[in-house]
Amino acid sequence: MHADGRLLFNNLNFSVSNGEIVCIQGAHGGGKTMLLRALMGLEPLSEGFINIDGELLNPQSAQPFRRLMAYVPQHTQLPAPTMNLLLGELTALRANRDTRAATPNPQRQETLMQLMGLPPALADKPVAELNAGQAYRMMVVVAAMMNKQILLIDEPAAPLDSAAAQRVDSFLHEMASVGTAIVAVSQDQLFADSCNHTVVLSVQP
Repeated sequence: MHADGRLLFNNLNFSVSNGEIVCIQGAHGGGKTMLLRALMGLEPLSEGFINIDGELLNPQSAQPFRRLMAYVPQHTQLPAPTMNLLLGELTALRANRDTRAATPNPQRQETLMQLMGLPPALADKPVAELNAGQAYRMMVVVAAMMNKQILLIDEPAAPLDSAAAQRVDSFLHEMASVGTAIVAVSQDQLFADSCNHTVVLSVQP
């Protein structure tokens, strides 16, 4: 894969099944976030292909495939005044209609927030009053509430203290235990060691 004429990585081959977590590692600026974007069909590949459920990812199939995915970026800002308003906006999207994501489930939301160490009342608190760690954990909860088959998450430990990072790690493993396929960019070696597979991006001769 290239960016600005520079080869970021090559000879990459990995798979992730339902219920598995694959950890992506590599040098700073080595294309980890671009790989997540490529998996969503938002970045072109220099060569090779991406296969999802036996079907090739291409410009025609990218949008339907994205309906199977939730994405949590490293630098996140909730694009709504509160978490509950964001959930309402997301469940109204065409991509989420006729799915479990379109059915409000306050009890499950409260359970997930508690697992993240977040008081349920924060769901109605203005985003501007949340710290970075709270906002990130809220986005992970939102992603879980979408009930997608695939979760792509970028540097889950980066904006968090060690206790919050451990909660997120446990939360992701809980999601995997119920069948979610997870691709996570993380330089946290403890997290990487707990994943099913670790992929290190590099340029090979």
